[in-house]
Amino acid sequence: MHKIDILLATYNSGRFLRKQIESIINQGFDDWRLIVRDAGSTDDTIAVILESARQDDRIQYIGSACADVLVNFSKLLLHSTAKYVMFADSDDLLKEGALDNLYHDDCDFVLGGFEKVSRSRTLSYIPVLPEVYEGNEAMCRFFDETISEDNCYLLNSPCFKLFRRSVIEEHALGFVEGLSYAEDKIFVMSFLAHAQKVRTVDQIVYSYILQDVSLSSDLVSD
Repeated sequence: MHKIDILLATYNSGRFLRKQIESIINQGFDDWRLIVRDAGSTDDTIAVILESARQDDRIQYIGSACADVLVNFSKLLLHSTAKYVMFADSDDLLKEGALDNLYHDDCDFVLGGFEKVSRSRTLSYIPVLPEVYEGNEAMCRFFDETISEDNCYLLNSPCFKLFRRSVIEEHALGFVEGLSYAEDKIFVMSFLAHAQKVRTVDQIVYSYILQDVSLSSDLVSD
């Protein structure tokens, strides 16, 4: 069993995907598996995945006919066997040391920071403090601190976080199909409703790269 399964949904993202896969392979933390589900790409996405899988046996490819990234995330969960799950988009990047910073095997949920990178600027969003929250009072404080004016975007996406897989499995959690807005945030909040111990990391672990066309919606509005 790997410590972390990284779940990646792709669609016509060949021109970005190599960099994302490289950012995962180059992590100092090496006890991971990358599971990729493609939504019927017509560019070289599948070729990039298969080439990467030949070079590193920790990469597993799964085909799909569904173009909905969040549906594919739900399907990817069915293939996960690791202690923790992390979600990633194909056109983004894991920061150097991301998995080392995130992995703490005593918690149900670990939250890191992210940066949003566009052609004109980079915006960073980081938890207020590196801290552990356990118990009802502490969890209330966690929500107060992560849904503040400065940090309210930290819970909008399933990326840049670790989720204990057994919690997902025990409570049959997944992404709600058919919604046009906030499906990913609903998943995060549903998970947190069952989390017993949460940790925040005051490091940027994920780069959300704004492209002309992105598989997922913007995490943050300008």
